[in-house]
Amino acid sequence: MPTLDRTGRRLHNSTTPSNTTSSAVRLGVPMEMPTEPLSAALASMTSAYPNNVVEVRHMSSAAQIRALRNGNRDLGLVRERPTDESLDTSAVFVEPLGVLVSNETAHVLGCENGAIRLDGLAGMQWVGFPRDGSAAWYDEVTSSILRSHGADTGPMQSHTQDVIPEVKLTAVSATGKFALAPGNWHRSLPPSIHWHPLDGYSLIRRTWVMWPSASQRRDVGHLIAKLEDVVNAADSRAHHAPRT
Repeated sequence: MPTLDRTGRRLHNSTTPSNTTSSAVRLGVPMEMPTEPLSAALASMTSAYPNNVVEVRHMSSAAQIRALRNGNRDLGLVRERPTDESLDTSAVFVEPLGVLVSNETAHVLGCENGAIRLDGLAGMQWVGFPRDGSAAWYDEVTSSILRSHGADTGPMQSHTQDVIPEVKLTAVSATGKFALAPGNWHRSLPPSIHWHPLDGYSLIRRTWVMWPSASQRRDVGHLIAKLEDVVNAADSRAHHAPRT
């Protein structure tokens, strides 16, 4: 008889690995994925299913979606949510983005110790990411936000690959360039670069966990549930936070 896990998916005992069965969970993750929530969820799953092996691969959102449709990934963390009945999704991370600039650029903008207005980025060059990795997110960032405030996003063809953090920091060290990043980047920045919040505008990067809707694996369901716990805990903290 089918049962339901916490994600509401039907699981059949005859096709679902038990915690004593050896199995691989093939997980795709995007660039700049927050480490701690994912690490805790993976640790919980491997504790519950000690014989499992987790295969983690950095992949763009578009590549993950293709792999999930083709059966080459069991689970993905993506930056866009396609309308596809063959895939189920659940929002797991919400990251407010700010701006990385060099100290010299911050001085020119007059915001060494404060927030940066989007229109203050007018004429500056964006250190971005390729559109084919996540077309919906790219279009939201460039067309709907940066270009409308005068920032130079460059031709689409100039962004040919995802930029690793080290390359991004090297690029923004030049005056007149900026990159978008979540606030936790400030912990590992060199002295010549600072992270600044956006003033008067909220730019949110969302990440969804995605899996084939036909999946009946308890180990995958366990990992999804633990990732969702992160969202529930954050919502609970926000709800009970004192209001000023």
